[in-house]
Amino acid sequence: MRVLKTPYSNFQAQRIPMATSPKVAPYLASEDVRKIALPTMEGMHFELVQNIISLEAKGNYTFLCLESGKQLLVCKTLMEMEDMLKNSIQFVRIHRSCTINLNKISKYIKGKGGYVIMDDGSTRNVSAGRKNDFFESLKKYYG
Repeated sequence: MRVLKTPYSNFQAQRIPMATSPKVAPYLASEDVRKIALPTMEGMHFELVQNIISLEAKGNYTFLCLESGKQLLVCKTLMEMEDMLKNSIQFVRIHRSCTINLNKISKYIKGKGGYVIMDDGSTRNVSAGRKNDFFESLKKYYG
């Protein structure tokens, strides 16, 4: 941390925090207003993070299911999309090809892996291998 001294004797020195890493974002919006830039075939689409219900892998592309009922085909892999959302703890991968928003879960139905019913009425399978991670994420998110 760097200390700057003022030229006036009646003022005390102020501590000014400096960024320790070039990767530190100067401003991170809160989750309720944060938008992400989504590269689509037509150009860039900007969407509120809170409006995303789920992300589904389709090869090197990802389908985003939105609250409005619209689906976007994004020119990024599911892993790249998860990296874009890494500051959002509400997103969890529940299957090899599916990540969901924990804020949009309506119900969980038991089974080998089980499945979730989302707020829009759609269902998403939870793989048996990711079931424990899913429950850990639920504990962290909902307490």
